[in-house]
Amino acid sequence: MSRLLSIKKSMAISVTIMLALVIVLSTSGSAMGQEERGTPGRNVATAQQRQGPTDRAEMETFLDKLLEKEMKKHHIAGAAVSVVKDGRLFFAKGYGDADLEKGVPVDPERTTFRIGSVTKLFTWTAVMQLAEQGKLDLNTDINTYLDFRIPNTYPQPITLKDLMNHTAGFEDLYYERLAKDQSELVPPRE
Repeated sequence: MSRLLSIKKSMAISVTIMLALVIVLSTSGSAMGQEERGTPGRNVATAQQRQGPTDRAEMETFLDKLLEKEMKKHHIAGAAVSVVKDGRLFFAKGYGDADLEKGVPVDPERTTFRIGSVTKLFTWTAVMQLAEQGKLDLNTDINTYLDFRIPNTYPQPITLKDLMNHTAGFEDLYYERLAKDQSELVPPRE
């Protein structure tokens, strides 16, 4: 049981580190742009600095140092980092091992990680952007947006807001995560 808690803690820490990187890298340009409108006479960041790292080598040097330290500190076996800049893949690299026993290194294109609830932040952000643009309505029957039909099981239709708030009435049994013995586990890719 304590091993499971340790694994969960390591996963939470690694996800937190990756989210922090995403936030820092995605907001650095806008924060520096705000400085430019600040007090006259202050040192103003150049356009190149506002864009963040300008080449892959600079990004790699930064992340190599950071991830080596954090992975060691928090006993993280492996991680993958991908950075998108201007709508294109700017950097992708695996760190550590995907399989400690076999010494298989993390491959950023092939190694899968369970990221679970972390995706909710990105999904909600995308949905809310589309709602602001008038392309989605949070209170409309979800079947309007699907290419399959969710049966009517309640007096009122299930809405996007219900799905996003986990109030649609679906049960999540975590069947793929809980097993009585190892033979019952479903491979992560499946």
